[in-house]
Amino acid sequence: MHLNANNLTTYLAIQTEERICPIEYNRINGTWIDNNNITHPSTASLFFLLVLSNLLFAILIGGKYNTVRIFNKRFYTKNATVNFFWILSFLLEGITCTFILLRYSLPYHIIISLSKPYFIGIFLLHGFAAFVLSLALNSQRKFKTHTQPASRPAPTDPLLAPKQSNSGPSNTVGLSEAFISLILLGYLISFFLLIFDSEDNWNLTVSFLAFYGVQRVLVSFLSIAILISRRSHEHEFTWRSKIFLLLGAIFHLVGCLPIRVWAWILNHVECLWVVNVVDLVMLPYFFSFLFFFLFVRSEYLRNMEECIWDTVSQIQDTFDFRRFN
Repeated sequence: MHLNANNLTTYLAIQTEERICPIEYNRINGTWIDNNNITHPSTASLFFLLVLSNLLFAILIGGKYNTVRIFNKRFYTKNATVNFFWILSFLLEGITCTFILLRYSLPYHIIISLSKPYFIGIFLLHGFAAFVLSLALNSQRKFKTHTQPASRPAPTDPLLAPKQSNSGPSNTVGLSEAFISLILLGYLISFFLLIFDSEDNWNLTVSFLAFYGVQRVLVSFLSIAILISRRSHEHEFTWRSKIFLLLGAIFHLVGCLPIRVWAWILNHVECLWVVNVVDLVMLPYFFSFLFFFLFVRSEYLRNMEECIWDTVSQIQDTFDFRRFN
């Protein structure tokens, strides 16, 4: 890639240093004071928080909000497939943020020596992380859409309720999955065209950023689709779940542009003490994943009673109940 130090492609390829605050800014002569430990402490701290939180969310969903305990045994809930995509989404986002954390923690001369593989790796991770998050939301949408009303047991009903039809998520691949995959394919094609471009074509850069943004807008669109979809009273979201999902969708829109593009746009904005304006712009990105996690947790708690009865019904059909005494 032949790079021009003044264009956006240069910023994306990490050939130009951003004006993101180091530890101290000399306001007398307007120069940056070098820091040999952490190059951009505020930005590094933000992404360190993102790394820890996303990995923690993945562990909590996989270990606590994916099973129910019955007769001192753990059983996977019927939404385990949906939760798998959520777990994978948080893991990929944690790995992506780890790369960004290294970028803003290590000295610039180290990063510049690895700029090409870093550039390829980080944006591939961005693409697949957004892809899996869209799959998680789409699976959640299909799970709620295909779930049939379940009758609540009366006090006189037996402990083991009759087996009901499977109301879990649909395992078929439909038009929605095909569309999400098509967006990912367009993202990958535009990305590799940008990599192998030898003329710094502005149109290729814009098309790549367009697909990058569409992937994030799709996340918000799917979130809204979940909220407006029709469902029975028994499976209606609580107001808390609705607020969590809506806030996650809104805050996620800040990720429509890469952090380096935000740095390019806000290049002439002064630092606020040791915090850069870019950090303040990206802060809602952390809250988006926090609210997505709270949404998953809220849905688990709401459906836990129904999941227990479904699991007991499966035990009745599969095992001899006396072995659990």
